[in-house]
Amino acid sequence: MIPMESRQIIYVDYDDQSSNLTAHYHTGETRTFHAITRDDYRTIEEAANKYDAFVKITTGISEDDL
Repeated sequence: MIPMESRQIIYVDYDDQSSNLTAHYHTGETRTFHAITRDDYRTIEEAANKYDAFVKITTGISEDDL
């Protein structure tokens, strides 16, 4: 789990088995992104601006894409 410093997202978590990244929003909504690599998750984890890294990695990827 990676806490996010964002007005929109509380935290994201990653499932190694399914390669899914799930974003948990302040509204209670969750959104799952498929085909996210462990390296992408680490990039978010290690980024100085985690929200910007998350957006860069997940832009154009959503539940409906796969």
